[in-house]
Amino acid sequence: SYLDAQLQWQSHDKKWLAIGFALQDDLHMIHDPNSGVSVGGVDNQGVSAFDYNTRFVRAGLRYQDNGVTVTPWLGTNEMRATADQMDLEKGYTRSDTLYGVRGSVARDVLGGTLRFGGDATATYFNYTITDVPPWFPGMVPNNKIVSREGQQFAADAWLFVEQRWMLGDGALEIRPGLRADYFGLAGEPVVDPKLTVVERVRGATITESLGTYHESPLVTDLDPIFKRATMPPPASA
Repeated sequence: SYLDAQLQWQSHDKKWLAIGFALQDDLHMIHDPNSGVSVGGVDNQGVSAFDYNTRFVRAGLRYQDNGVTVTPWLGTNEMRATADQMDLEKGYTRSDTLYGVRGSVARDVLGGTLRFGGDATATYFNYTITDVPPWFPGMVPNNKIVSREGQQFAADAWLFVEQRWMLGDGALEIRPGLRADYFGLAGEPVVDPKLTVVERVRGATITESLGTYHESPLVTDLDPIFKRATMPPPASA
């Protein structure tokens, strides 16, 4: 089942916008544990049930005037995944509390629009994992189910700058940009350049992008059994 709701309020001068958003998503699978059929290449042998539940809430207040936008916000995430395999319950639960602020400025520069700004987010993670720990060097392989829990605080921040040019009455849009991130769970900064070209021809829109991208590792990647506090951020190009 899926349910979401959104509530907005805007001032008469349209400078202030308050918004609240909530979502709930519940998935439940019932499976014959004696079936040898796999799903998506994953062996379901012995799995009789699987539940995945997510909920999140966000609330923010945006101020916007003369090309300047500032948005403080806060929220919570709740995630729970459990599987019954051979009468053993495995899974994880996770609860996040988040606080953040985002700001940007837009100005007409060099025949186009220059945007720059940043974001800062603080997150407190609280999670429990119950499963057979993944193997790592030095570990004696076994099938013992282990329950472990972790709590961690992480702060993320990023800065960006992007120039936008519209050519040929909007038929061609060019957006070079640069973004610098610091991921608290990675413990290191990264810089990503990006170039986006948008072409609009006879009602069709073609978007081409070239660049690099990093994201924060998941807090559950820092499984307490590994005894590590940080992990390099996943990257793509």
